[in-house]
Amino acid sequence: MSFLSTPKQGLFNINPELDGIARRIPLMNEYNGKMMPSLALSGLSQFLGKTPSEVLREYKVPLNEYNEMLINYSGGFESFRTIPFIKPLRGKVADQEFKDKIILVGGTAAGFLISRPLPFAQVYPGVEVHAKCDVQHPPE
Repeated sequence: MSFLSTPKQGLFNINPELDGIARRIPLMNEYNGKMMPSLALSGLSQFLGKTPSEVLREYKVPLNEYNEMLINYSGGFESFRTIPFIKPLRGKVADQEFKDKIILVGGTAAGFLISRPLPFAQVYPGVEVHAKCDVQHPPE
């Protein structure tokens, strides 16, 4: 499978199931004959220094026939550390806080929230949905 060359970029799509609840997220979608990685897959591949194809091949990524994986909603809303965007810009967060971490930047204000029903909430930050994509380490 051939991916678009889009370093540090990724798509954000959620396709609700028949009951309207979003439980899965596509890790890639086709665009002009090539695959575009999701924000989660793109971030992980950048962090690991691997292409999206290598990540999918080497790691346990459970996908259905639509290239979707289950979203791991455990921990609920704000289960990941959230830093207001302005704090690092104003020097109020040490660079060490970001060392060896995957950083997802996204809006959490009301206008940025996903307004589709999710299993445990009526609205949810899209960036946190991507953070909940749970890719397991490759087998030893």
